[in-house]
Amino acid sequence: MELAYCVIFFFFLMIRRPPRSTLSSSSAASDVYKRQDWERYGTTKHTDGLVVLGRQLQMDSLVRESVDTKIQRLCPDNVVDELRSAERLRLVEVAQAGLHYAGANFEEVRKHSLAQLRQHELVALLKADDLMIQEESIALAAALKWASDAGAGVSEVEQVCEHIRFGLLPFAELQRFEESEWAHRSERLRVMVHQAYKYRAAPTDSRAGLSNPQCTHRDRTYSFV
Repeated sequence: MELAYCVIFFFFLMIRRPPRSTLSSSSAASDVYKRQDWERYGTTKHTDGLVVLGRQLQMDSLVRESVDTKIQRLCPDNVVDELRSAERLRLVEVAQAGLHYAGANFEEVRKHSLAQLRQHELVALLKADDLMIQEESIALAAALKWASDAGAGVSEVEQVCEHIRFGLLPFAELQRFEESEWAHRSERLRVMVHQAYKYRAAPTDSRAGLSNPQCTHRDRTYSFV
């Protein structure tokens, strides 16, 4: 048992701290070490193993350190892997952090991992007021790309598109979506577009009285980095 503790302690030191000669964040050697460090010791598979081992040995500190490492090392390439890991291991904190990271870096994450997102994860991102996107067109394009890649049906597309802010889209884009196959197949989607037209046509000073979450502006200020 003592040997096992020693192995775990040494293993975690290797994950958490680079050699003293490469501690400077400005050095090229440090950057190289960090990449190698992630590839060798910081993968989702390795940290999953530490969580499982920590639970088996009732070492709460090891589980805590593993969870912290997962959160600190989130990136566009691994965020979906960590979300799947969080599901398997019931790591609520990692799941929340993963969604926060994906929302704060949505435009990068969608290039790497969009098709791998579960429907409920995409919905959680799209419904957030603080989703970090430059324009709402990006959210609609992501939703339609996900639907195509995932082979989604009309019902799934309707549920996802409920969280697109159609009222923030340009008229030309609303028209294109209205003419799309999805809108032709779904009265519910057509209603969303028509509500957006109504919102856009209303005088600015009267829009506040039109209670419609699909016309609410996003914050653009994300608290998690």
